[in-house]
Amino acid sequence: MPRLRTSLGWVALATCALLAVSPAPLRAEPQDKLPATATAQAPAWQVEPYWRPVAGLSSFTTSGGTWLAVRMGATAGVHYWKAPLLGRTRALATWTTGSQSASGLEARLGTFMGPHKEYWGVEAGVDLFWDRFSAAGVDLLPASAGIDLPLNLHLGPQQIYGLVGITPALLFAQERRVDWSSTDAFGFGHEFGLQAGAGAHVGRLGAALVYSRRVVVNGVYSGWSLSLSL
Repeated sequence: MPRLRTSLGWVALATCALLAVSPAPLRAEPQDKLPATATAQAPAWQVEPYWRPVAGLSSFTTSGGTWLAVRMGATAGVHYWKAPLLGRTRALATWTTGSQSASGLEARLGTFMGPHKEYWGVEAGVDLFWDRFSAAGVDLLPASAGIDLPLNLHLGPQQIYGLVGITPALLFAQERRVDWSSTDAFGFGHEFGLQAGAGAHVGRLGAALVYSRRVVVNGVYSGWSLSLSL
């Protein structure tokens, strides 16, 4: 299949976040800050379950055209913490449909953990996934299982903070693997993602704006995402 030079503009809105104690925006996944009940004096591991519906709008542009799509799904999991460590395990499933027969599916199961202090935090994890995306009869992302290995850094207090991260990925399907010798894009693994953005928490309201860029077999997907939690 000929290579397509690709650029993805994501403008996503994840709504209706329902947490038992405190919000934590997910996907475009700005990494969670310590829940309000987590303190340096916590004597044992604390656990809080959560779930939220996911909905958003996106645009997908390649040299072959532009597709508008709606993304819907749900995520559920648990937060667990014992200062200074904060972790989470979550499952995520979404369905995407859009113009010109655009269609996509995604399922994820991941675990993430790292130290979080007052003005900084680090989180690493393992995120198993299966996804595919096609449009106008072309498999822009052929179906494949894979493993994301994200590493993210937070800078700033919980009320307002910046974040940066990298996400190399391993893909099971040979046709989804990037041939780095034939592209001038930076990366390693079978796919490679970067993200940077900012987030804020005011009471129970949380928001994050994140720019993401992912090198895949057909080119580069990039764009902005907005997530809200209430």
